[in-house]
This record gives sequence, structure tokens and C-alpha cells, in this order.
Amino acid sequence: MTRFDASRRSVLSARDARQADIDARLGAGWPALVAASLGLPGERKAPPGSGALFAWAVGRLARAFPEARRLHAARDALGPFAIWGVPAHPRAVKERCVAIEGWREAARLVDLDVYAGDGAPVDRAALRLPPRPCLCCGEPARECIRASRHAPGDLASRAAALLARAPLERLSAALADGLLRELWLTPKPGLVDREDCGSHPDLTLPIMERSVARVGAALDALAESAASGEPLERQIAIGRDAERRMLAEAGTNTHRGAVYLAGLLLLARHRAGGDGERPLREALSAVAGEVAASSRPRATHGEAVRERFAVGGVLAEAAAGLPSVFRVALPVLRARLRRGDGVERASFAALARLMQTVEDTTALHRCGAAGLARLRRDGARLERLADAGEHLPFLRERNALYRRMNLTMGGVADLLGIALGWLAYRGELEDLTGG
Repeated sequence: MTRFDASRRSVLSARDARQADIDARLGAGWPALVAASLGLPGERKAPPGSGALFAWAVGRLARAFPEARRLHAARDALGPFAIWGVPAHPRAVKERCVAIEGWREAARLVDLDVYAGDGAPVDRAALRLPPRPCLCCGEPARECIRASRHAPGDLASRAAALLARAPLERLSAALADGLLRELWLTPKPGLVDREDCGSHPDLTLPIMERSVARVGAALDALAESAASGEPLERQIAIGRDAERRMLAEAGTNTHRGAVYLAGLLLLARHRAGGDGERPLREALSAVAGEVAASSRPRATHGEAVRERFAVGGVLAEAAAGLPSVFRVALPVLRARLRRGDGVERASFAALARLMQTVEDTTALHRCGAAGLARLRRDGARLERLADAGEHLPFLRERNALYRRMNLTMGGVADLLGIALGWLAYRGELEDLTGG
């Protein structure tokens, strides 16, 4: 027997065993069963990144259906496989599963097959949805498979590229998630939130939400560029384009610092090849140096403030590997979450600590050294009040004061959002976006 014949036999045996596992669990009282697997072309069924993608998929399934229960899990010649019992109508389950399969590019490799309690499969046609597209050409995948339109090597290469991009896609989405968490945190002194526009009369919550969406689109483009091996110059151009679009749409550079810092973090994750925070920070510092060397100085408020007040601002923060995120905000957030404070209260504690440490150039630009000193004092007081759960009246009173002073703290806000995004990426926060 050749190696090919042996491999084909093991694959066919695995398919038969999977169907037997599904059949054994039908009629056990679950309205719907979900069989979760990966559709990986080629002989390699467990290439790098496949385990993380499968874990992401079943994690989203568990969040979409909190009452679901995993009935079976195994790994065979086809890769990872799990069966879930879901107490919901099969069509509704299939709708959510289709959403998961289309959540991001790499999810095209995820298969979430849904069966009604009587064993009848619930497919996309039952929901009047188009069939899943081919990895290579976008035509219906079943037709391409039936006609053998693509060489196995081409399909496998495409799948490998999607798996390489998957962590960057997850991080991109999580960083946008973190910026939304920061935006919706209420109340915040001098910043846009759910109650008012703070010290930004030209902004509204919807404008800021659209700005976060623009950041998310830019990060998605950066992820694709990095995974495709494009040069750094292309990624710098993507960031510059995002800034121009934000300025055109909002009339102000609402999230310029966030695009820069989150973009650096994304590129650093790609270079580091993992989530270890020490190598990630080293890679981030290196990328920041390369971006600085490749960019011309620009006449911005931040540049003027850095020169006038002899502070490093966002550039020094990036060059040092985001210490405000990894050494200041994340330890506070993790400690508060461990003790059961909840995400909101933990976020206020991290906000307080950042106010005391960040060289916020937006505060310096608007109110000079006195404005930064005000942030330091108020951050220390906020930390004490947050410990006692008495921080909300103080924050609203400070917001009124900051509005009169025209004081804000955009740098603090961006760094808090990035810290929250990193926790979301690492699975340390509940999912904000659902399904």
C-alpha cells in the first residue's frame, strides 16, 4: 500500500467515525447538534495555526449559545473535531454558525455543520443563502471540488496563508473592540463617552464610533499587508491613509495615536510570531524605530508639544515597547479582574493609573504643564476613590471642570483602549461583539 493510499484510507475511516459519533448523539434530547471541524485541503490536517483557529471557532460557538454543551471532542486524521448539543431551533443555530464561518477570512476554513434532532442536516440552502465560496476563485466550492479546478497545492497554499493571517485578524478585531470599550466607558473627564462630548464640542459618540470603525478597517488592511509580506512602506501608507480618511470624515484626527500605536502592535505581533509579551515588546520597539527612520517629520501638534515641553509622547512610548500598556495598564486590569471588580471598575482603575504616568501631549497642547499636573493629581485621587467604589460623582465633577478648562487626555484614552484590546485578544475579557 502506498503512502497516498494509506492516507486516503485513514481519511475515509475518520469521516465514517465522525458520522457514527454524530448518529450516536441524535435523539438524545437536543434540538440541534453542531459538528465543528476544519476544512483543510491537502495532506496536512494540523498545520501551524489550525489549533488556534479551531479553538477560536468553538469559543465563539460557546459564546453564541451559552446553554450549549460539548458532547464529544477528538482529533483524528482530519484534524480536530467536536460535537455540541444546542438547546435552540436548528435554523437559528445554523444562522449563527454561518455568521461565525463568515466572521473573518481565516474562518472560511471552519466547518460548523448543523443537524436537527432527527438527523436532518440544516444547510445554507435551507436558509436561502449562497453556497460557501472556493478558497481560490470565489465560485461555489462544491463545484470547484467536483470539477477539480484547482491543484491541491494551490488550495493548501491558500489555506496556509489564511492560517498565517488568522492571529493578526483576531488581534485587529480585538484592538477595535478595546477602543470601543474605552469610548463607551462612562463617565470620563474631558473625553467623549455615552453622556456627553467632554472637552470636544466638535465630536459626538456616533462620530467617534465611526472613527473606531475606520481604525478597525485600517488594522484589517495592515494585517493583510503584513501577512502577504508587503514592505513596511506599504503599511506606513495604510496608516497615513487612515489618518486622512478620519480627518475628512470627522474634521479632526480623532484616533491618530490609536492608529499608530495599534498598528505598531499588530506589526510587532506578526514579527514576533507569538503572544509572549517580552518578545512582542522588543519587536514593537524595533518596528517603531524602522517607522521613525522611514518617515519624514511632520508639523503636528504632537511634534510641537514634544519639542516645547521636552517630552517623548507617543514616539517615546512606541520606542520603549508600550510600557504604559504592558507595565502600567495591564497589571492593574488583571489584578482588578482577578479580585472580581468587573471590566468597568477595572477600567476606571487603569484609567486612574495612566493619568498619573502618561506624558499626554493632548493635555499639554491644550493646557500646558498645568494641565498635565492636573491629570496627575486627579488620577491619584481617582485611584483612591475607585478602590472604595466612590469614583462616579468625582468623575462627573472633573468632567465639568475639564470642559471649562478645555482639558482632555487623548493619549491616556488610546493607551487604555489598546490595553483592553490586548486583553480581549488574549481571551481575558468577555466578547464585546457577540456571535
